[in-house]
Amino acid sequence: IDEAHYLRNETSQTSKLGHLLRPVASNLVLLSATPIQLRNKDLFNLLKLIDEDSFPYEHSFEDTLYSNAPLKDLREKILAGVATTEDFEEALREAKGRSIFGESLQLEHLIENSPTSDALKDPRARSELADQLDRINPLGKVITRTLKREVNENRVIRMPRAVVAPMNPQERDFYQKVTEVVREYCADNQLSTGFILTTPQRQMTSCMAAACLGWQASFDSMFGDDLDELLYELDGETEAESEPPTEMGELVKTLALVGRSVGSYESLRASDSKYDRLISALKDYWNQYPDKKIILFAFYKGTLRYLHERLSEDGIGSLVLHGGMDKNQVIRQFREDGQFNILLSSEVAAEGVDLQFSSVLINYDLPWNPMRIEQRIGRIDRIGQEEDRIHIWNMVYENTIDQRLYDRLLNRLDIYRN
Repeated sequence: IDEAHYLRNETSQTSKLGHLLRPVASNLVLLSATPIQLRNKDLFNLLKLIDEDSFPYEHSFEDTLYSNAPLKDLREKILAGVATTEDFEEALREAKGRSIFGESLQLEHLIENSPTSDALKDPRARSELADQLDRINPLGKVITRTLKREVNENRVIRMPRAVVAPMNPQERDFYQKVTEVVREYCADNQLSTGFILTTPQRQMTSCMAAACLGWQASFDSMFGDDLDELLYELDGETEAESEPPTEMGELVKTLALVGRSVGSYESLRASDSKYDRLISALKDYWNQYPDKKIILFAFYKGTLRYLHERLSEDGIGSLVLHGGMDKNQVIRQFREDGQFNILLSSEVAAEGVDLQFSSVLINYDLPWNPMRIEQRIGRIDRIGQEEDRIHIWNMVYENTIDQRLYDRLLNRLDIYRN
């Protein structure tokens, strides 16, 4: 089962399918580059699917992770070539003091036969020590894990860059007014503001003009085809609100009125500061590297349609890819046809496709789940990438929910490099 992280929620239909397959399959392999999306329970649910007898309770799984932490950290130090003999002995003594390793003869053997400093510098000896630690790891019989940072030969360097668009007065008024309207609506209807507020805010930070046009068009523009994707990214944190309230249609009508009173679609389109920053960055890049292919990700279909229209008017050939389309056919056309230099894609291209013929990826809006970001970047950071460096442009409106997310979490944790 590829992209097995989709089975991590035990209440989902996908997980239930896995549990139906398990007893009738003679062998089962789960493949995932991102098995832990937000918490350890994600990995526990996958392991329980593989071997329920060995992983019956989540609390015992947490105990296993805690007990194994010193060995895991030691293994990474050894492979990085920075471990000392003192580090080795201290980590093993700490692990032996934890519950599951109290009587481990393997640990006793390693403690009595600590490696020399020379051995810890030798690549072959380090590899063998890491393998020995893996064998002691109680998860080693069900998990095989290789990290990109363990492979240093011909490794691509990631070059993240924030492309910040200052909002003009009209955009700022629009953003603030919509936020106020949603807060008032939630207060009047005794609803939690979290999920309901962040949805229109994220639509605006993706593309204000497209959000305004969508709200004027229909209720489905807020909670339509994108709802399942949004809930997946939030990972069930909003289960109580997984369905929009029936009276949400009134909120969308109100937001449509805001669009007309604060600024129409046409006026927001004419003064789109984020799109202006995009065009400027694209032209600068193509002046240096003519005809190079670029991948742009955006969460909302309305944003993709809007960008396709605007780019066409500016003489830039683009292709749109979203759910319901023939993914392989669109990517083949993009790769082979010289008139299309930018692919505008939803999350549908964030998994299971090879786009290493491009070395520039644009996050036109930001996923809130770091694993989603890694999945996007992984489309171009792949075997076969010919460039030494890949460029990741993260586009954000200044003083919005997306910039706070970028500055306080994603940038601080160096998500885009690590």
